[in-house]
Order: sequence, then C-alpha cells, then structure tokens
Amino acid sequence: MSTPVTAALRSPKVLFLCSRRRQSSSKAQQPNTLTAAAAKARGFAAVVCPDPEHPDRTQHLLLPELGLAFVTSRDGMAYPGGACRRVRMETMLVPDHLKRCKSRLRFIRRVAQALREEGLEALREAKAAHDQLEAVYHPHVDFAGVQQLAEEELARIESYL
Repeated sequence: MSTPVTAALRSPKVLFLCSRRRQSSSKAQQPNTLTAAAAKARGFAAVVCPDPEHPDRTQHLLLPELGLAFVTSRDGMAYPGGACRRVRMETMLVPDHLKRCKSRLRFIRRVAQALREEGLEALREAKAAHDQLEAVYHPHVDFAGVQQLAEEELARIESYL
C-alpha cells in the first residue's frame, strides 16, 4: 500500500502552465487546501481540483502565475512522471499516532478499494444496459427534428428575456 504523493500532472497544458512541480506525500489533501488559501490571500490565481471521492478535499492545486503545481498521486491514480521536488508529508505525523492507526487505515483502504470496484462494476452493467436500450430506439429517433424542437424552445424562452 503506497502513501499518497503529490506530483505534477502529465497534461501538456498543465506542464505548460506549471513548469515547476512539487511532489508531496500526504495522508489527507489538506496541505493543498492550505496552500491554495495562502496563494489566494497573496493575490495569485489558484486552480483547485477537488478529489472526486471527497469533494471537500483538494486533490490537485495549480498556481500558473508561479509556474507551480501540486498534484496528488496514490494507489489507483499513480503519477509516473517526475517532479522538481518531493515533500514527504507523512514525516510530519506523530509516529506513535501513525502506529496506533496503521491497521485501521489498512482496513479502511481495503474497504474503500472494494467499494470502488463494486461501483465500477455497477457502472459497467449500467453502460451495457444503456447500450442495449440505445440499440433499440436509436434507429427510430428523428435527431434533426429533435434539434429543431430544441432550437424552437430556446427561441421561445429567449423571447421572455
């Protein structure tokens, strides 16, 4: 089980915006949230990307004006590229606290992974059902007519403005 690490995104646009990248390990994404708040307080634009599984947490943080990016990499979402600098956040934890919580954290990670896999399987099944249904109705839909109705409805709504 690897520790989450913040690294640079591979996207060419992000690499263009943020040439300096920081890679930091983090049990929680709070360091990125705090960094975003500090950057905004100093007047810098910050692109904050929430964690899809925990929208209240910041997963990635881009500071284009500084050419800097903080991007989380963890199991199931590993970043294979390099970074300018690595910051190991787990070294800032109290070792005794980490020891006490280690087995519980391992259990939570296993349960989260099992739930993630279950969710992905449900999505695959839903996609298969959707494709079967679409195969039945798609040949019988007048898409040009649907587009014209949508344009007429938009014109009707805009006439009230």
